[in-house]
This record gives sequence, C-alpha cells and structure tokens, in this order.
Amino acid sequence: MSKDGSQEDRVVCGVDGRVSAPVEGASVIRSLLAPDAVLAAVQSGYAVGSLDECTLMRALINDVYLLAGPGEQYVFKVYRPEWRDIPALLWEVDLLARLSREGATGAPSIARRDGRMITTFAAPEGTRHGVLFAYAEGRKPLPPFDAELFHRFGHARAWPCRSSRTHGAGEPALPMVPSSPRDAARFDTVLPHPDCTAQCQLLLPSDRPTRSTPFLLGR
Repeated sequence: MSKDGSQEDRVVCGVDGRVSAPVEGASVIRSLLAPDAVLAAVQSGYAVGSLDECTLMRALINDVYLLAGPGEQYVFKVYRPEWRDIPALLWEVDLLARLSREGATGAPSIARRDGRMITTFAAPEGTRHGVLFAYAEGRKPLPPFDAELFHRFGHARAWPCRSSRTHGAGEPALPMVPSSPRDAARFDTVLPHPDCTAQCQLLLPSDRPTRSTPFLLGR
C-alpha cells in the first residue's frame, strides 16, 4: 500500500475497491515443489548424468516427478508431510533394495553422492522428504484385461512369499516398521505371512516363470 494513498491501492485492490489487500502470514497446508527446484536438487545431490527435463507426473498423496536426460530416466518422489516418518521411509527403501537383490523386478531407490537415501526440503508447510528411484520400464495395462495379465499379476504379487522361505541367500527377515495401523494392514498384503506359502504356491506353478511383472511399493 502506498504512503500517499491511492495509486497502488487501485492496482492491488481493484478499480472499484471490492478486492482486499493481500493477507499477510497465511499458513500453508500443501505445497508443490517446482520441477526446476527438484531437477537442481537431483543434479547436485546424486551421481546422475546430464538431466535436462523434470516433469510433475502426479500430485496426490505424494508428488511424483519424472526426470529425463540423454539415455536415462529417473523418478523422484516427494512425500507429503506427516505421511511417512523417517523410519517408515527407510523401511520402504530397504524393502525395495532387498527385493532387487533377490531378483524381483521393480524400481529400487538410488543413494545420494554422500551415501544418504533421503533428500530433505524446507517447504512452506514444514520439512518434506524425497527419494530418487530407478525408472521402471513398462506401460499401464489397458482393457481388455485378459487371463494372462491376471496370471502375471498374481506371480508378481505372490513372488515375495515364495522368496521369503530362504530370506535371500541367508539374509535376515526384514523387520516390520509400519507407521500406522492402516499401513500395517496394507503391508500384510505385500510381505510374507506365515500362512501364505500354501496360497502362493497355487499362484506359482513350476511350469510358469516368476518375476514376470514389476511392482512398486507405495503411492
């Protein structure tokens, strides 16, 4: 607002005076990081090639960005504040790494140059965390959905149960670290359960290949 009065008032508040001046100090519940800011953070923090494009793919529970450069692509996921705490994020990272080591196709996370797995952003609503993932080739299935598609999906979904019997070449079982009862229920549908082996065997006949389709954890 101008000291003398009115030229600025007319510009800010509207010619007819029915629009107020900006309200100062409004809090923020939800923000979106600009794609160029995400691109700069990934370029400086990770050992990636020359990336020249960053596109916001989805902004629902979490914000998902596609980063691309000559011959390479990555996905960067920025988690909503308070949706996942640090132990739960690291649990997800460890799970994907474990599945990748055991031969499951998917999109494991990628460490920063300094060895850390999580990038932290100071956003208007508070601290937000992001993780860089490898890009999983593929496409979204389109109708009509045939029996072969459902069979491949069943293999991919049941494969962790079958693999869990050896815990991946002697590795200990991954501990459960759900961040809420809701997550505990959801993770129970993904992680091996003592009673699931027989059910999984019905989906995994020996004459069919396993690991047919990639799967991603999280939203």
